[in-house]
Amino acid sequence: MTSDPAKILLPLLTCIETLSLVARHLDPSAFGEVMEAIGTPEAALRAAYSDFKPSDASD
Repeated sequence: MTSDPAKILLPLLTCIETLSLVARHLDPSAFGEVMEAIGTPEAALRAAYSDFKPSDASD
């Protein structure tokens, strides 16, 4: 595990940017299509976070 926040920064920013893009252009009637198109942007964030250990966490 790592406590380096830089390891989760890029996946976090990518996820936020993808979600903000969806929010700006979301047509509720096309929600399913939009979700299919973006896939799972949070998957990379979940993978990075699983290896992340905050520096103040106890062992």
